[in-house]
Amino acid sequence: MTQEELKQFKTQVHSLYSQCQEVMNPKHSLLNRNIELENTEEQSFYMMVSDFFLQQKQDELLRERDLKNGRN
Repeated sequence: MTQEELKQFKTQVHSLYSQCQEVMNPKHSLLNRNIELENTEEQSFYMMVSDFFLQQKQDELLRERDLKNGRN
């Protein structure tokens, strides 16, 4: 793979991550649960990615709580 191809790949991955981050943001979870997906593979993908972003939000909230309570 050339440097240019690697750069394009990196850009594509970042774009996909950003799209998933926006669409599957935990604040949209109630809305997203009403979506009927095409098949079980899409449902599995959705659940895995949603769980990832939910875990990220949970970790962020726990860090904020610990900082607020004077823990590192």
